[in-house]
Amino acid sequence: MKQNRILQRSLCTMFLLLACFWLAACQTGSREPSAGGSSQPRPEKSEAASRVEATPEKPVEITVLLDYYYDSAGEGASKEAKELFGGIPGYGEAFTVKIQRLPFLDNIEGRNGQIEQLRMEMMQDKGPDIVITRNYSTVPGVQMDFSDLFPIPQSAMKQRLFLPLDGYIANAQYMEWDKLLPKVMEAGKDGEGRQVLLPLVYSFRASLFESESGMDQQAFPMTRGQMLESEDPYIKGIASDGWCVFADALCGLVDYETEELNFTQQELLDLAKRLKTAREQGAIDCPGLVESGIEFGVPYRQIGVKESPDYVLIPSYHQEGGVTAYISVYAAINRSTQHPDQCFAILDWLLSKESQRTAGWNDLGLPVHIDLGLHGESVRGWYLSDWNFAQFVSARDQIDKAVFRGPLYTEMLDLNDKVLRAESDAELEKLVHDSYARMRMILAES
Repeated sequence: MKQNRILQRSLCTMFLLLACFWLAACQTGSREPSAGGSSQPRPEKSEAASRVEATPEKPVEITVLLDYYYDSAGEGASKEAKELFGGIPGYGEAFTVKIQRLPFLDNIEGRNGQIEQLRMEMMQDKGPDIVITRNYSTVPGVQMDFSDLFPIPQSAMKQRLFLPLDGYIANAQYMEWDKLLPKVMEAGKDGEGRQVLLPLVYSFRASLFESESGMDQQAFPMTRGQMLESEDPYIKGIASDGWCVFADALCGLVDYETEELNFTQQELLDLAKRLKTAREQGAIDCPGLVESGIEFGVPYRQIGVKESPDYVLIPSYHQEGGVTAYISVYAAINRSTQHPDQCFAILDWLLSKESQRTAGWNDLGLPVHIDLGLHGESVRGWYLSDWNFAQFVSARDQIDKAVFRGPLYTEMLDLNDKVLRAESDAELEKLVHDSYARMRMILAES
């Protein structure tokens, strides 16, 4: 019996030891990478700045697609690239930049072919590390068979072509996120609320009056329809002038997530009738009106110099009484990049106040940094007087929608011209019906 008890104790001890070894092995195994990679998910955010400072043995090469110039030779782009990227902290040590460009109007067929190839590469987790681009096809005078890299950027976001940047932004070293115009930056969020596109410059349309013109700013905001029916000749005049009434009135009223137009065909027809009636009443005398329907932010140098007089600035209101901003140039990181930290370090710097002040794309719009544009905070040599800056801020604060120009914008520009040439109510109704159907088709195909 005694020998049996000793044997039992020995067996118990052995089983306990085996159990301990087994538990230890399980705990160790739970920390091992799985067959598909590390058991820890790849973090969306990163201490980008600190990692970039840790210089690798050899700097990595970041490919940046620049597509916002009008010249295929890219001479301006080449010069600016050296100035723009060469001054970024970490350049030459942690990373270098290789510029990639697309052909322009002198080689439309080659451009369109390269765009198709680029889109396919990005769908296959290839392509450039960073994209900095704009939508050309809606710029007046540019041929309509000329393709944009992303005609509808919202569709590219749906396809998850870009890297979500929220975590990186939280650890940004140079950009001041709370100083970047919120409504414009929000346009770069995908359907899940993640920031994937970074707008760099924007514009909005407005009308300029001499400060002594008598224009009553207290009458605003108004919807575009109310402006067209106003008895005030100033208000009716600026509401009906220009070739972009429908674009300004409706372009921001689109839900790309639900693929719905947030206005009905009847509302579009009513707006068309009001526009046509206002224009048929003939020229409206508006003493003190300097210019109507200007695109404020290209930049508008008439008021961006020291000698500029004081102006009253009235923004172009949309059909809900707010103001739509148009994003001119934006940037994104390819989701498949092998160097996300270095890529974000570049964009972090490009959205810094210093870069926003000097970057070449400021010739295409207003910088998204809200403090720039005053004396002492000039942008590529232009700035506003205190009075004009206050007028600008008042108009800018009414921006409640921001859009990327695209096929819908172009459709609305075309409708504007056709409505003014319509010779009967029946023709007008058909024009509106057909245009509304095309808009819905564009959304469905996006």
